[in-house]
Amino acid sequence: MIGASGNRPWRPVHALIVVLCGVAAWELTALILGPVLTVSEIWRVLVPVQAVAQVAAVAALAALSLRRRVSLGLRFEPGDLVGIPIGIGLLLGISLVMTLVFRLFSDAEIPTQGAVDLASRASGVDAVMVVIGVGLLGPIAEELVFRGVLLRALVVRRGPGFAVWVSAAVFAVMHLAFDAGAWFAVPALFVLGLVLGRQAITTGRLARPIITHAAFNLVSVASVLAS
Repeated sequence: MIGASGNRPWRPVHALIVVLCGVAAWELTALILGPVLTVSEIWRVLVPVQAVAQVAAVAALAALSLRRRVSLGLRFEPGDLVGIPIGIGLLLGISLVMTLVFRLFSDAEIPTQGAVDLASRASGVDAVMVVIGVGLLGPIAEELVFRGVLLRALVVRRGPGFAVWVSAAVFAVMHLAFDAGAWFAVPALFVLGLVLGRQAITTGRLARPIITHAAFNLVSVASVLAS
């Protein structure tokens, strides 16, 4: 028989707790590393530490409730691999639309995100860590937070439609907290968030959103490193 604690659902505050755990892990690790961070320290240490801290926070909160663990939908089915072409197609389509819109309304160069600039300066082992951090650890941690904890919390309170839109908006805007130069990418991230949220709702699992997100990021990273 499951006790009262085993039936506790996810709440929006849990998503905030997980995000803050990631921020705290980053800041504490950066403090230990010193005032001037190198590209290697960022990709080899800080990015993995932040992602692992967020995953650990979700795991700790889920361990307190069977209902939370089950609702995350941490299962994989072969059909979830459709997320690979979906992620690649999303990136290509969004990139094309953003480029056309930006060229239509501005003669300036398209802004570069801070993370993209850091990735472009990576080579050797650092480049491998960029691929691992952005293409694997990042999607897992972010999907656990936004399509796992936050989406589930909002679905219970306001329904799937509201949950998908709000979780996508929070996902997109949250990137500005870590990179103020990412403002121009917010619409693209919002569209990505909508697709990922709909996948989480329709499948009831996180595997497909994680795979779609990973494919989206990997192709983006590959284009940056190749250039």
